[in-house]
Amino acid sequence: MKLVICEKANAARRIANFLSKGLLETNKAGNAEFHEFTRDGDAYVVVGLRGHIIDIDFPKELQKWNTSELRALVTSDPEKKVTERSIAKLLGSLAGDDTDIIIATDFDREGELIGCEELVNGIDLCRRDDAPIIKRARFSALTKTAIEDAFGELEELDPKLARAAEARRVIDLLWGATLTRYLTLTSRRGGKEFLSAGRVQTPTLALIDTREQAIKAFVPEPFWTLQAQLNKEEEFTANHLTERFTDEKRVNEVYGKVKDAKEATITDVKKSTKNETPPVPMNTTEFLRAANRIGFQPSRAMSVAEDLYTRGIISYPRTDNTVYPPSIDLKGIVMELTKVKELSAHAAVVLDKPEIKPTRGKKETTDHPPIYPVEARNRKDLDADQWKIYELVARRFLATVSDPSQSERTNIKLDIEGEPFKTSGLKVLVPGWRLIYNYNPANERFLPPLAAGDVVTISKMMLEEKETSPPPRFSQGGIIQEMEKRGLGTKSTRHEILSKLYTRGYISGKNPQPTPIGSAVVESLHDHATDITESAMTKELEDEMGQIESGDLRMDEVIDRSRKMLGKVLENLEEHQDAIGKEVRKALFEQIKLGTCSCGGALYIKSTRGNKRFVGCINYPRCRQSYPLPPYGKIVTKGENCEQCGTPVITIYGKKGKPWEACLDASCTARKGAGNGKANGKEEENGKKDGEETPSES
Repeated sequence: MKLVICEKANAARRIANFLSKGLLETNKAGNAEFHEFTRDGDAYVVVGLRGHIIDIDFPKELQKWNTSELRALVTSDPEKKVTERSIAKLLGSLAGDDTDIIIATDFDREGELIGCEELVNGIDLCRRDDAPIIKRARFSALTKTAIEDAFGELEELDPKLARAAEARRVIDLLWGATLTRYLTLTSRRGGKEFLSAGRVQTPTLALIDTREQAIKAFVPEPFWTLQAQLNKEEEFTANHLTERFTDEKRVNEVYGKVKDAKEATITDVKKSTKNETPPVPMNTTEFLRAANRIGFQPSRAMSVAEDLYTRGIISYPRTDNTVYPPSIDLKGIVMELTKVKELSAHAAVVLDKPEIKPTRGKKETTDHPPIYPVEARNRKDLDADQWKIYELVARRFLATVSDPSQSERTNIKLDIEGEPFKTSGLKVLVPGWRLIYNYNPANERFLPPLAAGDVVTISKMMLEEKETSPPPRFSQGGIIQEMEKRGLGTKSTRHEILSKLYTRGYISGKNPQPTPIGSAVVESLHDHATDITESAMTKELEDEMGQIESGDLRMDEVIDRSRKMLGKVLENLEEHQDAIGKEVRKALFEQIKLGTCSCGGALYIKSTRGNKRFVGCINYPRCRQSYPLPPYGKIVTKGENCEQCGTPVITIYGKKGKPWEACLDASCTARKGAGNGKANGKEEENGKKDGEETPSES
């Protein structure tokens, strides 16, 4: 029998359907689904997992936060435990003496770990004297052709790839658990509302906080611009050659010379054409940046892309590659896209080219190709988000095999009363790839026909005072790109790290900015244990995990080195425990402040003796104003009051789904789906009855 192990249930169904040509029987053992069929005389069983079915954790004696010694965590060896018992039991029952195993998980570190370590070594699948035959089906798209090719040429498992993933899992547990327990205990937090830290999470938060501090510290400086509004058959503008005047006296002198001028003389006209190369094939980081520009949070974009992948519509979305391998039938993909109504015309243009030659990026890897469409889908076949992501991937692919765009730039110099001015125009001559990849259109600027010696009319002279601007906040796509530059995380984890910072209440806003507690955590750690907030140490560990994959380092070497690093960090933290605890607790108190009560006192998140949370006034019992809160989720204040009810507006980050806004006043209709409507009404009553509300440490 051939036992095929897939990473997820939907991938298992698709693979089984291809291999069986639709002639399969689906059964269940408990809540574990499996598919049976016969192929070329062999019995096949295909099982879908739920990602990792084995997890690692500390021994039981180290799982009690208040009594466990932190230093013991650093040196402890994590234990493996089965998390999906129904699937493990099914696999054990299916694997007999004559069973050969085919691993058909995603081909990456995690997928190889699931197949190589968890299934083969973690669970005793085959209780027999001779070793089972274990092979790997390697594919990058869940299409019939890709699956048939993969199962026609099975490969060997790569234990080095699995060991790299295992090293990451152990190291992340050691760092995450140790630092999280330290922060939580030091800040006197309890229950579910812990403070987390980690070797990737914390330096990422530090990047966001450093940018925010630069914005706050920025002191704007005045400057002046001088612009002429001109006319020759049509209006256009020109700026003084000194784009920014920083000397007010000087700009007033120049303005005095030109303010009453009626004509400007063209002194020079230069035209040049430029070919703009199409964009390169899209890897994960660029995909997440592009999706963010069209309104998707990275975690949502990846979720939709993974769904499209498991449905066989796009290729594997976790890749560093920006070069199409020769094995990809580029012409075949373009022909497939002629079936898509919105893309068919451009696909036909590409097919008319004598040769389809794609662009190439700087990163070329051998694990997976760049992200590309593998099957045609029209808008009606997908929901709104799926269509937007599919269209983005398909348009980017067509752009990479399209002709360059050609534009003409015109640079013009002018003289106004002896003062030099300039203007420029841009005209797209040949749209090329821009016709299909229209997410960042060329900023065309049209000028009337002009030649040296021409005299044009001045209709207005404009002097404007402005201020320099602070550096912008990172976009979500921008911070993921910055993480990649600094070696923080991997293509598979960066969006998850960003999502975790939001759910932890460390950052907020569309363009992430740190909350008070986010800043306090990272700045306290930076002051007393700089290594954990810098990217250098994390990048070093990432590089070493890459060396495990290449076979240049052993897994135990890298884990041992990581333990030593963590031990030094913990030593520094423990030396400054009082200072860090004080700083973090102060920030926590500020973060639970939601606004101002009608009596003038501060509104805080409080809790009853039963650990139920609500909003109450700092002036209790003199002021008994209170509001219920939903029992779960992070609460972040916007610093704004509702125009309708006057109470503070808050954002609730739940366990799942998108965050939502609510007014503290549950009866307010300004925001539908207000989170306070989900709260237990007894919370307010209990808060008053207890009479001893305290600021919540949640």
